[in-house]
Amino acid sequence: MEEAMLSYQNGAVDVNVAIKLLFRGQVIETSVGRVMLNDILPEELQFMNEEMIKKNLKTLMSRILETRGQDEAARFADRLKDLSFHAVSKSGMSWAWMTSKYQRRSRN
Repeated sequence: MEEAMLSYQNGAVDVNVAIKLLFRGQVIETSVGRVMLNDILPEELQFMNEEMIKKNLKTLMSRILETRGQDEAARFADRLKDLSFHAVSKSGMSWAWMTSKYQRRSRN
């Protein structure tokens, strides 16, 4: 996993490009973004190789709560937040609270 991360950090591959990764003796076709996510997961829950949509994230958080407890789930949530902010800032995207649907709800 370290080689994939270094390749990304050095600009050799993009975050969403398909790569082949040797993980626990098996070759997996994945992406650097998925490697980054798995890097912050507890070791026994690695390797998740699927798109992390809302439903999958809920399932993942439930598994962490069940297997590792509330403290580890909170630490994972912090690591995921940090990873997300890093990815958004690297992509050049911005997020505006004033235009979000959550902000509009809180005003009413």
